[in-house]
Amino acid sequence: MESFVHLRKGKTPRRLHADLDGLTDDELGRGGFTGRTANIYRRHDPTAYRSVGPLRPLDVLSSELKPSDATDAHGGPLLIFTNADCRILLSRRREAMPFYTRHVDGDLLCFVHEGTGGLETEFGLLRYREGDWVYIPKACTWRQVPDRETTCSVRPVTGDHPRADADRR
Repeated sequence: MESFVHLRKGKTPRRLHADLDGLTDDELGRGGFTGRTANIYRRHDPTAYRSVGPLRPLDVLSSELKPSDATDAHGGPLLIFTNADCRILLSRRREAMPFYTRHVDGDLLCFVHEGTGGLETEFGLLRYREGDWVYIPKACTWRQVPDRETTCSVRPVTGDHPRADADRR
């Protein structure tokens, strides 16, 4: 049986989703309406924000970018954005990878913008298509075998980020 940890800071309602008295409430959980959740009460809407400093929209013509994996089966994705917390790479693979790879620093999260194909993994073939999110766990051996040119954005997930299976332990 799971136990629940109740932590209250500041002024909170006695009943869930009721008697909010000017607060907004969010229910956060990984399993939709089942499993563990956190009820968070806020004075201000977290989606209302303003930019401070030299932030401005950035228009990237990603169709003009040429990752090395677009022309060379041995090539890799192109790093397009990076900072201390995040890296985003662009892959435009046309041919099957002639090698298997393993990312040991953390998980990989890929979004398929265009194309279809499969990932050959230790767990078997994982098919993907346009619009899919593909999650590759840390240290999983894999190679990409596209049916046609596949454009993906790749996000390595390392460090103290939440794990996909954190609530199953």
